[in-house]
Amino acid sequence: MGTVADHLRILTEAVLQTPELHEPSVPEPPKWKSKASVRSKLHAIQTYLNALEYNYTGKLYFNVNKHRSYKSIYGTAKEIIHESLPIQCLEAVFVAAYLTANGNTEYEGMNPNQQVDRVPISFKSRSGGTVFRHIVLGIKHQHMWGALGLSRNADLMNKELKYKNFSELLADYIEHFAKCCHEVTKIYVGFPFSHDIHSSEKVQWRVLNIKISDHPWDAVAAQFDLFTREHSELMSHLHRVGELPDSFKDKFALHKPPKKHNHANTSPKHRSVESETIANVHDDPDFILEEDNEAPEARLVPLRTSPEVICFKRDTSTSSREFLEFLPFNMFLHNESPFVLRVDIFPAPFLLIVGKPLIKVNEESNAKLDHPYCRFAIQPKSIISVGLRFLLPVSTTNNKKDTIGLEYISMEATAPCNPVADAIHAEAYVLAAALKLPFQWE
Repeated sequence: MGTVADHLRILTEAVLQTPELHEPSVPEPPKWKSKASVRSKLHAIQTYLNALEYNYTGKLYFNVNKHRSYKSIYGTAKEIIHESLPIQCLEAVFVAAYLTANGNTEYEGMNPNQQVDRVPISFKSRSGGTVFRHIVLGIKHQHMWGALGLSRNADLMNKELKYKNFSELLADYIEHFAKCCHEVTKIYVGFPFSHDIHSSEKVQWRVLNIKISDHPWDAVAAQFDLFTREHSELMSHLHRVGELPDSFKDKFALHKPPKKHNHANTSPKHRSVESETIANVHDDPDFILEEDNEAPEARLVPLRTSPEVICFKRDTSTSSREFLEFLPFNMFLHNESPFVLRVDIFPAPFLLIVGKPLIKVNEESNAKLDHPYCRFAIQPKSIISVGLRFLLPVSTTNNKKDTIGLEYISMEATAPCNPVADAIHAEAYVLAAALKLPFQWE
C-alpha cells in the first residue's frame, strides 16, 4: 500500500494530464460607482476577500511585516490584488484597508463624505494550552460598527454594520471564539488607518491592550468604547507631541503596556512564533512582537496540530467478533516556525501511524521510552499529513478517550545536523517541547 505522498503524486499527475482543464478564474477586485452605499461597498469587498480564499499551505506569498508605513502596507495590498494568491487574516486586513481608503483612486474607495473609520482589532486566545492570534479590520460608519476579515472559521471573518457600540462587536467575536473552545485572553486595538495611501507614517496596530481574562467584561467594554470615542484626539496628540498624553494611563487603567523589544538585537532563538486564527496560522508572521512579559519559551508554539481533537468513527462496513474497526484519519502537523522540527510521535495502544516506520526501543540505551515511536522532520513553514489507523479489542471497556504523545525539537534550518538522528548539535538546538493530542472514538 502506497503512502499518502504517493497517492497525492498520482492524483497530481492525473490532473496535469487532463487536457480539458480550464485556466483557474482570477478574482476581480470590486469596482463601483462613487455614489454606491457604504454597505454595498463593504459587501463587495468581503465577497472579494472570500474569492481570494484562505491560504492553507503554511507558505506566505507576501510581505506581512506589520512594522511599516501606510504607503508600504497599501503597496503590499496592491501586490496581493495583482497576484490574486490565497491570503491569511493579516493580508486580508491590508487589502480591506486599501479598498476602503478615500485616497484610493484606482478602485474608487470610500467617498470623503462617507466618513468611514477602519480600526485594526487583534485577538489573543488560548485552547488546549496553545496560543492563537487573529486580526480583523473594524469598520465604523454613522455610529454603527462592523468588520471585514478572513479566517478558516466563517464566524470569525466579517461582521455586518449593525453594532451600536464597539464593545458589542468585540463581544460577538468573543462569543464565537468560545464556540470553538477558545478563550480570548487579550484584545489589542489600534488607531484608525489613514485614508492617505501615500502616507509615510507607521500604522499603530496596538494602542490599547487589555488582558480581558483579568477583568470584568463591563469594565473592559467601557474602556474600549471610551477609546473608540477619543481615538481621534489621542492620535492628534501623538502626531503633535510624539507620545500619548499623560492622562492616557489614568483614563485607560486596564491597559497593559507592551514589553519593549530591541528588534535589531533580537536573536532568532528568542523570536515569538505564534499561531493566528482558529486552527490556522499567525497574524504576526514577522515573529518579533511587542508582547506580554512572559518568558520567550512560554510563547514559542512552532508546532500546531489540526484538528485539535481527533475523533475516530466506526467503520460500519466491517464486522469482526474480536475487534472494533474505525475509519482511517488524517492528522496534519503545521510547522509555523522558521526552524526545522524533529518530531517524535508516541502512538497510544492499538493506534497505528500509517507510512511512518516505528523505531523499536532499546531498553538499555533509552530506558525512558517504554514502547515504539516514529520520528521524522518537518521543514520550516510546511505542513505534513500523518495517516492514523485505529482498532480496539471488543473487550475494551475504557472511557472512549485517550491521547497521542508528541515531542519536538526545533533547530536552525541552516544548522549542520541530521534532524532524525538521536544527537542534536548544541548550536542547532532552539527549543524542545512536548504535548498531548487528545483523541476519542464513537
